[in-house]
Amino acid sequence: MSRKRPNFVFFIPDQLRADALGAFGNEHVSTPHLDALAARGTRFDNAFVQHPVCSPSRASFLTGRYPHTNGHRTLTHLLKPWEPNLLRSLKEGCYHVTWPGMRGDTFAPGATELSVDEYGFGVSPTTFGSGGGGLDDWPGGESRARLYHRGRRPEDSERIDADEATIRTALRWLEKPPREPWALFVPLVAPHCPFEIEDPEPGRSPRAARAPTARWRPPRNSSRGRSCGGRSRGADRLPVSASTPAGSLCVTHTQ
Repeated sequence: MSRKRPNFVFFIPDQLRADALGAFGNEHVSTPHLDALAARGTRFDNAFVQHPVCSPSRASFLTGRYPHTNGHRTLTHLLKPWEPNLLRSLKEGCYHVTWPGMRGDTFAPGATELSVDEYGFGVSPTTFGSGGGGLDDWPGGESRARLYHRGRRPEDSERIDADEATIRTALRWLEKPPREPWALFVPLVAPHCPFEIEDPEPGRSPRAARAPTARWRPPRNSSRGRSCGGRSRGADRLPVSASTPAGSLCVTHTQ
């Protein structure tokens, strides 16, 4: 009897350090869902990314190679169509691979279609860029001068940023996943700067309590394209819809 293959959810926040999570000893933040995941899973206290910049770092853990091995040194040196990567290996192994959202800083042109079955938004964002800013104000401008504190977000109940749209897309997809083994790769921009902490309540604790007093230390004792079932393996855009109920994403490896 063949064993049923597991499904996977890859939840990839951008620039999230271990010391920003309660599961790794931070007493001044509230990260209950990630803490619960760590409590029932495996937590690595001595794991390090291989590059301080996001795109080379993603290229490293998706290929299992150092960034410099294949020349992934900057934001513009992306995974090429001829390079093997984890998502492509899953797809070629007859997993249904879905990438909700629109992170354009991982795959070079042509590599996305080879690595996933579907990608994009099922729920449309109303704004790209944090705080209403867009690509037109990069690399200068007022919004980029305030990368580390921009203040209160605009009072807009209809505002859906790219991360919120990505999460809603993932939740909708999980309501009716495919029958074959699947992998859901959910990359977010947050907590990448700019930081839009809403005043006058920027956190659950006073500012003095949030100031670092010592260097963080980890706690001790923490434990090529192919046909699948006669189906052609291309990549489709996710169907776009205007709205879906908000919720939280449970990060896990499922059966």
